[in-house]
Amino acid sequence: VLAAGNPKFGRFDPYMPIAQQVDIQPTLLNRFDVIFMLRDMPDKSKDDAIASHVLTEHQNPSSQGSIDPALFRKYVAYSKQKVSPDLTDEAVKEIKNFYVSLRNAPTASDSAVRPIPITARQLSALVRLGEASAKTRLSDKVEKVDAERAISILKYYLMQAGFDQDTQSFDIDKIVTGVTASKRGKIIEMKNMIIDLENKVGKQIPVEELEKALEGKMEKADIDDALEKLAISGDVFHPKKGFIQLV
Repeated sequence: VLAAGNPKFGRFDPYMPIAQQVDIQPTLLNRFDVIFMLRDMPDKSKDDAIASHVLTEHQNPSSQGSIDPALFRKYVAYSKQKVSPDLTDEAVKEIKNFYVSLRNAPTASDSAVRPIPITARQLSALVRLGEASAKTRLSDKVEKVDAERAISILKYYLMQAGFDQDTQSFDIDKIVTGVTASKRGKIIEMKNMIIDLENKVGKQIPVEELEKALEGKMEKADIDDALEKLAISGDVFHPKKGFIQLV
């Protein structure tokens, strides 16, 4: 399945999870093997190439590209119908090593909640991408080069949509749920602090008191974000202005 869509706000924001920018349920979004955010960024060499291509098309409407469209369609149809590549041992080793090493890579976060870089779903995606690469070569074997190409594509996708700046690592939950492991850790820390303060000051906790207790541990923006997430999930509410209370 190939799908395309526009971001809700007109342009993709690289700092906002993709799940919050498109009108697609996260559970459905997670079904796609790769997701690419097409961003219009000024680049002199790319802009020159695009302008040259578009203007040449208008200057010579009858001109064709390097590959005849009809031939290309036949090529794709033939590869889909006639080629069913099998994984070689080298390809299996390459994909397995990447999967295991990425899953167990160290992170820069001191949060108790460890980010999950990729899941078995992405492992299956690597196999499909490797098979697709082999099909483009009309090969009946998925070689190491195909596995490397699949890994390169997946890493590009993850760097675009699943990289958490806080932990300096990939976090698949940023794509699937829009909430990274580092954010979940802060939400948990926030809730635990509210429970501690409840024992000291009572059920209705001044937000200022909460901010003071978390000073040096969380930034103001992170505190506001965590409180908003807890309110949305129904864990806390505001009994009156400037106060927070557990449900």
